[in-house]
Amino acid sequence: MVDGKDLSVATTALSSTLKPRRMTPILTLVACVIAVAVAVLPSSIAQVWPGSGSITRRSLETRVRPAFVEYWATGEAKPGVALAQVVAYWQGFHVVKAVAAALLLTVLAVLLFDVWRRYVAADRRGRRWALGTFGALGALASLVALLIVVANIQGSVAPLSSVVSFLPTDGSDQAVATTADRITAELRTGASTPVLDALVSDFRVYHAAVVVSAGLTTLLLLAGGIAVWRRSRLDKNERRLRGITATVMLLLALSFGVVAAANLSTVIDPASALLAFFAGGGS
Repeated sequence: MVDGKDLSVATTALSSTLKPRRMTPILTLVACVIAVAVAVLPSSIAQVWPGSGSITRRSLETRVRPAFVEYWATGEAKPGVALAQVVAYWQGFHVVKAVAAALLLTVLAVLLFDVWRRYVAADRRGRRWALGTFGALGALASLVALLIVVANIQGSVAPLSSVVSFLPTDGSDQAVATTADRITAELRTGASTPVLDALVSDFRVYHAAVVVSAGLTTLLLLAGGIAVWRRSRLDKNERRLRGITATVMLLLALSFGVVAAANLSTVIDPASALLAFFAGGGS
């Protein structure tokens, strides 16, 4: 999230080199280019990520199955070469996507601040309607970018648990099903082995990442919503816009707070959540 004062400085700096009317289309174009990068770059860069070997996005699912079965069979906490390559690829994928999405979120924030200024200054109803609609779409895109950042931070810090989600839990792969049954049995008995402890620990980190990122997002949205609400001006257009913005930010803060709280229960008891996954309940 970016502070409103910082956005003002950034927008003012851009205004010194660009004509005001050109800022919106240029920022929109930049945002579209970065959005394409968010969709395309992660897979390409992950292929050359250190330790990823010859893994590709298409081969990821088929490669992770035998690699995970082999990992469990060895009984060692450290993944073997096959699984390590899969994990390295998937970590690179998430890191690149998180960084690209964060950049997109920053550009969208500057764009929305520019649209905000133009909306407040608009003297025609049709122009305000057009800018309001464009701003709403930009806000929706910002929310999507924020969700992508949060989700990919999770995969970046705990790629093993993230890649395990590709394993089928419906019994369609016999080798995976057998391994899942063994993991389930050990989790139910409270057994402790190096590989099982590693899986449980990584699963805790996987959900702790969401608690931290979603919790921080909650606090930022809450603070931002309150600040916007308290700074309402007498101008009718800006007062209405601030009211809507503050309400949306506070509702989003509540939503992210719920997500953080839900994942906190898994952090406290990761073994039960991991058991639910391997028993067929999903992650």
